[in-house]
Amino acid sequence: MYGSRQDHRPARLARTLAVCGVVAMSATGLAACGEDNDNATVGAGSDAASAGLAAEAKRIVGTASTGMVAAPGLGYIDPKAIRDVSESERPAPSPRPSGGPKEVAIVKCLPLGGCENVGNKISSIMREFGWSVRVSAADGRPPRSAALMDAAIARKPDVIVTVSIGGRAIASQLERAREQGILTVTANGTPEGGEGYDGYVDGRENVSKELLAAGLVNENPDLKAVFLELQGRPELGGAAGVRMLEACKGCSVKSETWNPADFLNPVQAQQKLSALTAASPDLSAVVYPTDGVPLQPAVQALSRAQDVKLTSSDFTPPSLKLIRGGDVTYLTSAPQTWLALASVDAVLKGLAKQPIPKADEWGVGVSLVTEQNAPSGAIDFATIDRWDRERFDFAAPYEKAWNIDVDELG
Repeated sequence: MYGSRQDHRPARLARTLAVCGVVAMSATGLAACGEDNDNATVGAGSDAASAGLAAEAKRIVGTASTGMVAAPGLGYIDPKAIRDVSESERPAPSPRPSGGPKEVAIVKCLPLGGCENVGNKISSIMREFGWSVRVSAADGRPPRSAALMDAAIARKPDVIVTVSIGGRAIASQLERAREQGILTVTANGTPEGGEGYDGYVDGRENVSKELLAAGLVNENPDLKAVFLELQGRPELGGAAGVRMLEACKGCSVKSETWNPADFLNPVQAQQKLSALTAASPDLSAVVYPTDGVPLQPAVQALSRAQDVKLTSSDFTPPSLKLIRGGDVTYLTSAPQTWLALASVDAVLKGLAKQPIPKADEWGVGVSLVTEQNAPSGAIDFATIDRWDRERFDFAAPYEKAWNIDVDELG
């Protein structure tokens, strides 16, 4: 999810961006980059199944456009299970810690975008507790993430929290931390990205992709869509969106996998998208894996194609600007402040030797963002945070339990 590129950032960070996205690209690295892998699915649902999907899509879109939807589970989720977030189960926050101060290391996937935002919020909450927090940021590459984990472990903290760093990238470090009694939690991650953490808080990418699919098929029952996926990142949920549309009798859905360089090189991205639209003249939509990879090349390429909608999961300041301008049809927002609060709660539960909820059990909701409902005001995370909370006040229980003001967090 995280790590949206800003034009003024160093080129080296931009080159590594795609492997470290919020809510949901973890730093698993540029290895295993391969050729495109195309999988086409033609809707084979019955008339009844297709009508059922249409009804569910309309319901989900209506709820997510004015509020949030949620559902437990990793991978594909039956659309009937995607309900208003108020109906979802959420663990009660732990009490504010009353023991002595703790030493905490926070390792972010990148020093920008959602990684920066979530990491800073976690740090601010923990400092409110009187804890000592040391923050570092990787550059999106596994060697740097591993080196920062090594440095954190050497300082013997009580806790290490990472933001969007998959367990596969730091497997030996997580094992060593566990051997030394150091609690480890990752914000915006699931075991699909690598096991080894004591706690996970998921950014709900699978729900996001199904929500995007619902929005598109709600507009066009004869949808012809391509879900672009990032090499080696199944947890970004593209397969869930594709499977949802299998019930659509008139739809044709294609899944195409690109390596990180395909997304990051603007010329290459535009060329691939232009070739895609030329080969599929009836294409109606492209679904990006996350706005943690630059959307602008897609905007430029698809502007030359007629009536092809661009959608993506995740919601950051750069994508807010694009959706306000009508360049993107749909985005999804899984509140980054909610991920930060849940990650701190995972730490508190772990330190108290209480069970830590599974990655998908935090009740995190997802909203559908459109040009019509996008927030006005400054193009920054504060604007997005306020918009998220207007749809569902997820922060109130944490504020009460911990005696903090979320709006004042850095």
